[in-house]
Formats: sequence, structure tokens, C-alpha cells
Amino acid sequence: MKVIILIIMLLGSSVLGQKSVDDLRPKHAAELQNYLATHDGEGFLQEYAIDDKTLVEMRDYFGKSFKPYYLTGDFNRDRIQDFALLLTRSGKPVFATTEDAESRKDDQNLMLVVFNGSAKGSFTVAHREKIEAPLSCFIRMTDGKRPKLYFGVYESDADTFILASAGSGYIVEYDKSP
Repeated sequence: MKVIILIIMLLGSSVLGQKSVDDLRPKHAAELQNYLATHDGEGFLQEYAIDDKTLVEMRDYFGKSFKPYYLTGDFNRDRIQDFALLLTRSGKPVFATTEDAESRKDDQNLMLVVFNGSAKGSFTVAHREKIEAPLSCFIRMTDGKRPKLYFGVYESDADTFILASAGSGYIVEYDKSP
């Protein structure tokens, strides 16, 4: 019985968590390592960056397997799995005014990277979006017949945007400013 509980705990942390690059699917982890090797100043964003209470609330709302900074799916509707990650980006956010800086003091420099899959099993970086947002942000798919990749901040409408597939890349479908 103890062995079964231990196995469930070990598997559960890997399935439910995104604590290291190793928690990603193997091909995604390898692709991310290749990407990071050529993009200085960017790094893997571990989910424990979100405070425990907020992460529990997010999982209560979005589902127990929710991973705020990692998403897989067919984003460009070509029937091939793609994946997206929110990564750290070096430096501190720069704001136009002191008022903006004060109201957004919890924001971090982040990078949203979307990798499109190919029929051969490889991946290509299809979109990179610089973001300044609090760590309670996430990526998901919108609801509906034609779901799209969505960036949001938990319990906020600020900074939200949708990435719509456009050719071999993506465009921001509406302005991300509040």
C-alpha cells in the first residue's frame, strides 16, 4: 500500500507540476533546451513562482492538471500538436510613468514562446511575445468551436490577449494594454 501511495505521489507531481524542464514532455524539453541555448537572458519559469494559495485557487478553477506556464494543443489547427511556454526574461520591466510603475510593481519580464509542431515530429518557433505581467499569469485555450491560444492574468482582465494563427506564425488578435 505504501508503495502505491509513493508511486501516485511521484507520478502526480510530474503530471500536475511544472517544476523543472524534465516535467515537460521529452520532445518539448529537448526543444526548449535547444531554444534556451540560443536565447541568453531567457529561462524556464517554474510554477512555484506563483504563491501556493493562488496556484491552488487556479487549479480549483481551471482543473487539477492545470499548468499555468506550459500548454500543449493544436494551436494553428493543422492537426499536429504544438506547445507554448511562458519563460523568464532578464531585467526589470520599464514603464512609461511613475504611476504605471507603482500600479504594476509586481510585474515581471516574461516571454511567451509558441512552438509549432511538424509532421516529422520537429518543432519551429512560430511566435515570441515580450510580456510584463505578474507571475499569476497563465496560458490556455479559449472556449468555442475554434479555440485560440490565450494569455491572461488570474483574477484580472488586464494584460489579456489572444494569439490567432496567421500563416506560419501568430498575431495578437486584440491590444494587450489595459
